[in-house]
Amino acid sequence: INSTLKDTEKKAKEGIVDFTHKMKVYMTSHGIDDVNIHSSLSMGNIIGKIKAASMKYKPDVIVLGTVGRREDSKSVFAGLVNSIISGLDVPVYAIPGPCTQEDFKAVKILYATDFNEKDNKSLERLLKIVEPFDKQLTCIHIDTAHNPTKAERIVELNTQLKKEYPGHDILCRLIEDEDVYNGIKDFASMNQINLLSYTVHKRGIFEKLFKPNLFKRILQESNLPILLFPS
Repeated sequence: INSTLKDTEKKAKEGIVDFTHKMKVYMTSHGIDDVNIHSSLSMGNIIGKIKAASMKYKPDVIVLGTVGRREDSKSVFAGLVNSIISGLDVPVYAIPGPCTQEDFKAVKILYATDFNEKDNKSLERLLKIVEPFDKQLTCIHIDTAHNPTKAERIVELNTQLKKEYPGHDILCRLIEDEDVYNGIKDFASMNQINLLSYTVHKRGIFEKLFKPNLFKRILQESNLPILLFPS
């Protein structure tokens, strides 16, 4: 067992060194000289180590990705993301599949709102995070009950967004669908969305996204990166 652990740790160290080197080479070749990269390796419980590092470094965002090839790798990944966002007041950027530099040339963002007041704060944080990118932001609400008052709320939001963010390409839309996941998936597919974002509320319709089956479907089936904000 000790020999296996040592081999695992050795491979992990080699991996982090190689990754750090590749990042530095990439930044040098692209003229990025205002970003510092530091790396470290921790062995042990993943969630505990990430939370400890977050408390120490106080990051603006935590980025998580998976390169596992096992069928259950994304299921484990979904559980990891859920545990971290539930326990930390830090946005989590979860990338369930491979992405390329092309994905960031023009970022089409879909922000799912439940008309919660905390969505305003999350929207401001979202805009700050993606500020360097050429972006288009669509806020949608999935209406599962065909409530006519929701359409009025969308009009109010569009008026408010134009006043508060006149320099941004932001639009609110109402989507009628009996299934929250299908509503998000279909809109994202038809509009070439490459980043989904929403705030994890303790109550509300989007809390359903954190039930294991729906959350796994987003990460496994749609392969769509998600930027989550804690409530």
